[in-house]
Amino acid sequence: MSKYCACEENQIRIEELNPTFLFTWKGTRTAEEEPYHCHDITELAFVMSGTGKYHIEGKLYEVSEGDLLIFKPGVHHQALYVPEAEVPATEFFVGFCDVQLPGWEPGEVPLPGGGYILHTAGELRQRIFRICSSMEAESTVCWQGRYHMLKA
Repeated sequence: MSKYCACEENQIRIEELNPTFLFTWKGTRTAEEEPYHCHDITELAFVMSGTGKYHIEGKLYEVSEGDLLIFKPGVHHQALYVPEAEVPATEFFVGFCDVQLPGWEPGEVPLPGGGYILHTAGELRQRIFRICSSMEAESTVCWQGRYHMLKA
């Protein structure tokens, strides 16, 4: 794994990133998230299975397995329940703060092409799924050092 990642023309040293990890949560959507809201933190949501919809900054978006959503601080969003979905969305959330990428607003994690949703497939989808599953397992135990493992 490279210790650099490209962000526009700036090089970011991975070891210089030091976010504050706040929470993880996994659940299957059986009701609409209440209410339409925003945070002062960065939130990631990964759709592990199923389909659903999101209301983001006044627009509706359909999401499905493998979609990664990134909400920087101040982005209004709401996960919506889709009763007609054959398989309801199961999502994994991560909240963090204290991220500042050169040339970007605090808390912003830019996606290729902009927007809020990255549609993943293949190897990338599998890697994100494994990371989410590992984080879920780590967050269910109360071992000393759990915070550092989740942050890593």
